[in-house]
Amino acid sequence: MQSILQVYAEFKLMLGRDYGLTEDLLHVHAGLIIFFLAAILSRQRIRSPVPIVIVYALAIMNEMVDLLTPGKSAGAFEPVADILNTVVWPSLLFLLARRRISRERTSGGNESPVADPPPA
Repeated sequence: MQSILQVYAEFKLMLGRDYGLTEDLLHVHAGLIIFFLAAILSRQRIRSPVPIVIVYALAIMNEMVDLLTPGKSAGAFEPVADILNTVVWPSLLFLLARRRISRERTSGGNESPVADPPPA
């Protein structure tokens, strides 16, 4: 089990090193990639709770793995910051998609995408 954790930790370090990305930026990109892949693979829209739940679950699992990885020291708030970096943009996209659907329901879906022509 420890070797799997070590390989995973080394893979994340390699990504940052080879592509010049900080750990925070890796979390942001990973969150967005997971969000869209979860929507595509589950065949759900981004307004569905399924993709966002997957992002939160994987973000928490990643931090649990980081805590179990030998030799990995973290500050008191680093896991919280990592989770926030992972979920903030997917959460905002999810909320925006949900806001759009709630507006459509309250307006009855009668909004025209094109303004009415001026009276002749």
